[in-house]
Amino acid sequence: EFFYGAMGIHRFDVIVTVQNLSEAVPQLMQKKIKTRWGSGPLSRAVSQVAGRVGARNANRLFARRAGAVMRVSMAEWLEDHGVGVEVTQTFRTKEGGTIVLRCQIAAPLVNLPEFRKTGHMPKVSEDQHFLRLGHEGKEKVYQAIRNFIKAEYPQRINERSQGAVKAEALVLDQFDSNVHPDMEDDDNDDDEPDEQVEEAGV
Repeated sequence: EFFYGAMGIHRFDVIVTVQNLSEAVPQLMQKKIKTRWGSGPLSRAVSQVAGRVGARNANRLFARRAGAVMRVSMAEWLEDHGVGVEVTQTFRTKEGGTIVLRCQIAAPLVNLPEFRKTGHMPKVSEDQHFLRLGHEGKEKVYQAIRNFIKAEYPQRINERSQGAVKAEALVLDQFDSNVHPDMEDDDNDDDEPDEQVEEAGV
């Protein structure tokens, strides 16, 4: 049982919905301009132009690369909390308002002492190793990880974007129905992330 538990993979989808897409990208662009140009007259003039351009093209800009950025940033964020997650695929709606991150966790990559610091741990002995938990114990921890992502990842996105991006997250079992027929596969897009999206840390 220990051997098979150590080889186990837990799979799930994180579905991120951006609630203020049309406002978020212009704000991100303006924050970037202010960082580079300061707050003088030139900065204000560039911000006004960029804001109008961003408002017209917000969906296209965000859709093009936000999924790729989330793919990396969520894995890094969870690793900081003791959970090794691999995002194997990303999908998005054409306008970019909804992004599906197809995820998996290998059992050896769960660090219980570190994840315990999140305050989302179920009742498990402090000296217990994840791989020595039974099936029920592992499932409780996996559910706690899902709950943590659902509760905290939108806040992570908001903080990293300095309040520009407001989102909600659902964490579901992996089903084909989670990926709508009109969604696009981000793994087929080899472009580099747009700078304003990448720096937002979403």
